[in-house]
Amino acid sequence: MSYISKEGTYLAVKSKRPHLNEARAAFVTLKENGVLRGCIGSIAADTALCKAVAVLSVDAAIHDSRFDALIYADLRNIEIEISVLTAFEQIKSIDEIDIGIHGLLLRKGFCRGLLLPQVPCEYGWDKKTFLEHLCLKAGLPVDAYTQKGAVIYKFSAIVFNESNVLDTQCQK
Repeated sequence: MSYISKEGTYLAVKSKRPHLNEARAAFVTLKENGVLRGCIGSIAADTALCKAVAVLSVDAAIHDSRFDALIYADLRNIEIEISVLTAFEQIKSIDEIDIGIHGLLLRKGFCRGLLLPQVPCEYGWDKKTFLEHLCLKAGLPVDAYTQKGAVIYKFSAIVFNESNVLDTQCQK
C-alpha cells in the first residue's frame, strides 16, 4: 500500500485501531541488510501515529541527507524499525540516564541532537561515549553536555520492527 499519490502528495491515513490514531512522537529507521540506510523522526507528538509512521517512512527513504534516496529495487533488502517515543523529561544529573532504556535529546543554543535508546547498545557505548556522540549529533564539541546552557532530556521508546518488538536494553 502506498502512502504517496502519483502527484507526490501524502494520502490520508487513518487506523481502525484508536491507539494508532493518537498523536505520538516517533522515528522510523531503515536498515539495509542490518546497516543504517535512513532515519527520520519527529519529536513533536502532534500527528496520529499511523500517519506519522507513513510520512516518516517515506522521508527516511528519500530525504535523509546522509544517504542516497532509496529506489524501488532497494526495498527488498530494507527492514523498517519504528520507535514510538514517550514524553521528554529534563534531567538534572547524568546519573539519571540508563543506557538501553533512555534516549537523549540535547539542546544548547540553536543546536539540537537526539539519539534513540537503542543506539548506544548497537555500538557498545558507555554513558560518556553516548553523551559525546549526542553532542556531535547536535554539531557541538564532545564535552558540550557539561557546559552552561546545555539541557538534556531523557525519554524511552517502544521499538519494533517488521518481525518483533525489540528490547532496547543492552545485552550484558
